[in-house]
Amino acid sequence: MAKIWEHPRQKREGALCFLQDRNVLLGETKRCPHCGEASKTVGHLASKCEKMLGTDYTRRHNEVLKCIHLLMCFKYGIKSTKKLRIHSMQQIVSNKYVKIRVDMFVKTDIKIKHNRPDLIVIDKLKKEILIVEVGITSGDNLQQVETEKLRKYDLIASELSQIYGFKPSIIPYVLTWDGVVTKYHEIYRRRLETSDRIEVYIQSLVLKKDAGKHISCAKRDLLVLNLIWRNTSWEPLWKYLMHRLEQFAS
Repeated sequence: MAKIWEHPRQKREGALCFLQDRNVLLGETKRCPHCGEASKTVGHLASKCEKMLGTDYTRRHNEVLKCIHLLMCFKYGIKSTKKLRIHSMQQIVSNKYVKIRVDMFVKTDIKIKHNRPDLIVIDKLKKEILIVEVGITSGDNLQQVETEKLRKYDLIASELSQIYGFKPSIIPYVLTWDGVVTKYHEIYRRRLETSDRIEVYIQSLVLKKDAGKHISCAKRDLLVLNLIWRNTSWEPLWKYLMHRLEQFAS
């Protein structure tokens, strides 16, 4: 990949320099078209607009959850294919090895405020319970959101341990809208056994979903470019991105 960057053509270099300025891509500073209060910035549209919580942000969250759900289904033999496009999340799926629950209330003897985790994986062989919580946030809230996920579901983890007699673990799968993670993310992803390729796919998926139509195709390409530059040398996606940048610069 370094060779690609040794002698960039002038047109490509100009496109990259232009794309690096987020304010240029969004034009003159205006108010957010959704809430009408904050400035129309990439950061606001991607993770901070309250009016988008139930729409764009929820869809983006569910797409990431869908990836992890399919991964678990494939791992335990519930699904024999990794085709995400045709995968649908059912509230409960199970076999002799595992039971997987998605976005369901957990009935407990005591009242617990946070009793509806994104994903509960009950491993019958290892006798362990994984409580997976997906979070997509901004850079300034990253560590806080990850820590909050651990704290919020501590009580439900204890209750599930008593119900099943298995060891519980809380796994916060948290990243920023532009693909940044904490130093602890590596530990959590290893618990889920997500490969490097799956990680890159999920992060690129988040970038593509960010703010929907409100972030230009050129901006999404730059975000994916930065991600790939930092994390991977996945050639097909790299070639596609270079093609898009050439189109943008022409």
